[in-house]
Amino acid sequence: MADTVTPVMGLTKPEVGASRDTWGNKLNANFDLIDPLKTQIDAKAPAAIADIASYVTKATIVDADNLAGFDSAASNAKSKWTWAVLKATLLTYFNTLYAPLISPPLTGVPTAPTAAALTSTTQIATTAFATAADATAGGVNASAEKLTAADGDYFAGWDSAAGYGKSRWSITTLKTALAGSPVLMTPVTASGAVVDFAGIPATAKRITINYAGLSSSSSSQLMVQLGDSGGIEATGYLGTGIFLKRYDTADSANLTTGISLEGSFSTTPSAVRHGSMVLTLTDPATNTWVGSAVGARSDTNAIIIGSGSKALSAALDRVRITSVGGTDTFDAGKISVIYE
Repeated sequence: MADTVTPVMGLTKPEVGASRDTWGNKLNANFDLIDPLKTQIDAKAPAAIADIASYVTKATIVDADNLAGFDSAASNAKSKWTWAVLKATLLTYFNTLYAPLISPPLTGVPTAPTAAALTSTTQIATTAFATAADATAGGVNASAEKLTAADGDYFAGWDSAAGYGKSRWSITTLKTALAGSPVLMTPVTASGAVVDFAGIPATAKRITINYAGLSSSSSSQLMVQLGDSGGIEATGYLGTGIFLKRYDTADSANLTTGISLEGSFSTTPSAVRHGSMVLTLTDPATNTWVGSAVGARSDTNAIIIGSGSKALSAALDRVRITSVGGTDTFDAGKISVIYE
């Protein structure tokens, strides 16, 4: 194998297997080339050191500043890099070792400090925090999982308006909070002298009363009364009801004690009524409601109509279906209420 040389200084690398004299001569020649370099370095070093010492010290560095060095990809030639380039290079490298601050793709089992109970900030919630929160709320009985929810069921949580104290909300309350979705109250079988529906939210703007197969024990005219937190109001109503039958038979009756479901002529113990009354909030400032009812009799070929208005003393929260006499009892029929 012939001699080779180094790429930078051209130093001889003696042939393997050559004689000791050959190796000695060639190594001596290499030393003769290297030795003068020290003299050159000693001569230039003070100037280089003095030059560096003269540099102005900066307290901060900006992206446009340059840093000097040697480029390994260009035979260690003198080069310079901006601080922006160095930052980008270092960021790429550190991202292979550590999670970035922005949207870190965490893997494994990352940990974090557990926040105090009821903490409500942007702090990370650990599994320990979630477990403690579940215990504070009373926990969830997985063995009693329900597939349906009734209006009387409750959900536990924390009330932001009360310093995140423990609170509970009924299904009815949650349904009311949902973007004005109509809520069907539990239908009832009509009985007794009155049928009341209470607990209507003060935010309700429209109420629909539906009745099917409704009949009573006597001949008193049926009507709807409205109420607020002070109870049902039995005066101050304006309106009328009418009974229409084939061959132009008709009658009407004005009411001041309620909004009529029918005319007085249709009120017989055998009357079986089906229909709806829609109550609409007309003036929130005066709590004025307008009601309109349209129905029919299934025991005869007749239409029953009623309409009227009432200004309450406060926000409506209940309705009552009863008779003008107030003593007739319902003996059949289903009644339901929808509010929205």
